[in-house]
Amino acid sequence: MTPLLDRPKDCISYARNQQNRDQLIRAILKDEHFNHWVRGFVMRNGGQESDIVTVTNDSIMNFLKICLKPDFEVNNVRAYLIGSAKFIWYQIFKKQRVYGDLENVAEPSEEEQITVDLISQEKTKVINKLLELVGEDCKKILTLWSYNFKMKAIAKELEFGSEGYAKKKKHLCLKKLISIVNDHPHLIKELRSYE
Repeated sequence: MTPLLDRPKDCISYARNQQNRDQLIRAILKDEHFNHWVRGFVMRNGGQESDIVTVTNDSIMNFLKICLKPDFEVNNVRAYLIGSAKFIWYQIFKKQRVYGDLENVAEPSEEEQITVDLISQEKTKVINKLLELVGEDCKKILTLWSYNFKMKAIAKELEFGSEGYAKKKKHLCLKKLISIVNDHPHLIKELRSYE
């Protein structure tokens, strides 16, 4: 039989049913791909064993909460969990003020977008639409900047010549984003409708 995490509709159904919820949680906790990814990502980025547990548990809780929304849909449960885990780790990372070495921060794949906000699937879609419109370089800069990474660290991570160039590039990207927002007011209206 196909593993539960490879059946997105069943995962949502299990999350919504109190009797089946524990089975979904156990399936996530036993999923080698997700757990291996979380462990590797957290440890490569300066985390400890306790951080792995926190990120794993919070990712599961976020997924369960979003599944309770009646109109929520997901095509890839693992990708959603990994995206949520990244967001949670960056929040922990930001609170710990560990901004030094970004060499091991993984590049997001198409399935695993680092987003400014993972509060809801709907917000994520709108934010991704906006970030796609600014281009890949600006998307990377604005994403790192939104997580309060210092310009020096951003310059190193994105292989810019200097911190000054990173600041200038961020400023130009922000101007571009503002221009795009002005040209696409329907996206901002849509984003605000989910608040």
